[in-house]
Amino acid sequence: MKAARAILLTAGVAGMIYAVIGVLTDDGTSPLNQLLFTVALAVAHDGIVLPLAIGVGVLTVRFVPDWARPPVQAGLYASLVLTLFTIPMLVGAGRLPDNPTILPLNYARGLQLVLAAIWVAAAVWAGYRWRDRKPVAVPTPGPEPAP
Repeated sequence: MKAARAILLTAGVAGMIYAVIGVLTDDGTSPLNQLLFTVALAVAHDGIVLPLAIGVGVLTVRFVPDWARPPVQAGLYASLVLTLFTIPMLVGAGRLPDNPTILPLNYARGLQLVLAAIWVAAAVWAGYRWRDRKPVAVPTPGPEPAP
């Protein structure tokens, strides 16, 4: 395990060094803009996304039964990733008025259909987990203990 960690750490550091060298030396890059974007991304992640994820996790643990928790968590995760990747198409980033072939589809409808498929799959999975759950043993009242 230690060797795998060392290899992954080395690869990660090498990738970061390569990226920094590229930002500093390539034509057409703005190191200041790249730095500002990186800082804004870190602030947005740590100040908005991370607290929301923690809050959703707390609510899931508190209000979702044990047998349904893994399907709900998987559905939430898949929905989030899909929605984040779809945002540029939903807002029409890159669409040009003189070229209708760029982003020609109804991406909102497509997102709704795929989200529906995700949650149907999560519901089926939860149904199987509900069916296969082990009943909770309820103690039966016995005779009174002698004083």
